[in-house]
Amino acid sequence: MTAALPRVLVVEDKENYRELICEILQDGGFDGEGAGDGAGALDLVRKRRFDLVVTDLFLPDREGFDVMEDVHRIYPDIPILIVTAFGSVERAVEAVKRGAFDFLPKPFSPDQLLIKLRQALREVELKRENRVLKESDRQEELIGQSPAFLKAIEKLRQVAPTEATVLLLGESGTGKELFAKRLHRWSERKDAPFLSLNSAAIPENLLETELFGHEKGAFTGAYREKMGKLELAHPGTLFLDEIGDLPLVLQPKLLRVLEEKSFERVGGVETRRVDLRFLFATHRDLKRRVGEGLFREDLYFRLTVFPVEIPPLRERRDDIPLLVSYFVERLSKRLRKDVFQVQEKAMEKLLKYSWPGNVRELQNAVERALILCKGESLGPEEFFLDGGPTERADLSGTLKDALERAEREKILATLRLHPERREAAELLGISAKTLLEKLRRYGLGEDS
Repeated sequence: MTAALPRVLVVEDKENYRELICEILQDGGFDGEGAGDGAGALDLVRKRRFDLVVTDLFLPDREGFDVMEDVHRIYPDIPILIVTAFGSVERAVEAVKRGAFDFLPKPFSPDQLLIKLRQALREVELKRENRVLKESDRQEELIGQSPAFLKAIEKLRQVAPTEATVLLLGESGTGKELFAKRLHRWSERKDAPFLSLNSAAIPENLLETELFGHEKGAFTGAYREKMGKLELAHPGTLFLDEIGDLPLVLQPKLLRVLEEKSFERVGGVETRRVDLRFLFATHRDLKRRVGEGLFREDLYFRLTVFPVEIPPLRERRDDIPLLVSYFVERLSKRLRKDVFQVQEKAMEKLLKYSWPGNVRELQNAVERALILCKGESLGPEEFFLDGGPTERADLSGTLKDALERAEREKILATLRLHPERREAAELLGISAKTLLEKLRRYGLGEDS
């Protein structure tokens, strides 16, 4: 599915000039639509949403400034570019003071117009990204008081004011992106954009354009140029998650950006420069991947300037009550639940569980429990822990013993959600007779 082109409203009383601007926009990857006066422009704005507005300063029925103010009453954030044949520094300053994105004197070249509009689109995108970041910052905090957690936070504080490249190490679900966002907020670049990209979540054939961008016509479907994360994040922070999964073919290109701060878009020849702070994260053993030939050694040394290890939840169990309290308070509001506490037996159950999915799994477990909860407190029966171990790792006994313990827990967990024996057996992939035999074997009884 092809993405819609950015829609631009062109307000110009001279029809031939208006049509010329629309043609320039079409060639430059925009969708232009024209109006001959201020009234016509407002009529169009009320009917459909535009991404940008280009308006002449002098119109038959009003000034471009008036059009700008009327449009901003409807869409406060839309960028407006003022153009006029009577340009001056004074008028340019006035336009910006009154809310214009910028000012462009006539005559102007097609490139000058397109550059201004692309800058405006970039600014809108950065503002949106920052709003998302600030909103997520308000909703998600780093919670913990355990020594292992506080050690990681202290390392973050030490490195944040510097420009050092940071590698966040930790299992999936430990909160690596939250750590990256906090580091950005503590850095000198806190007022600039923070963008993230997950190397493992994007197909290899799309990852290069997501990172570096592409030029118009670079490949089939590239109907207009696109800025990648490198350009969009400038001059802020770019967080590349799961860097251990970055394809080998892209690794030398990333190394060049780290060393020279320069790159070319896909299909482009122009060298572009960026000023960025880079943060990386992985749950993989990068040194092992170097030995396996899956990761470049020179890139490995470039990334490991300042590693920060984020402890798994099983190594900071003292933080579980704090995290549960935080999630209950935040999620109960969103789910419109009047839940005030977690029962002691429920907390004991949570403290015994091994949490292979870490903090993310804990949050999911609390949310699921809140949905199931019918009272004002969460009991142990509301916490279904995905059939995983509900006790600290038991290394005693033979492998057969361990397999039997795991099987018993899986059967119990399935029956909690599906008490009907026949349905539970079907989900477990065994017959109802086999399920009954296993219940008797494990001493679970008929009422388990």
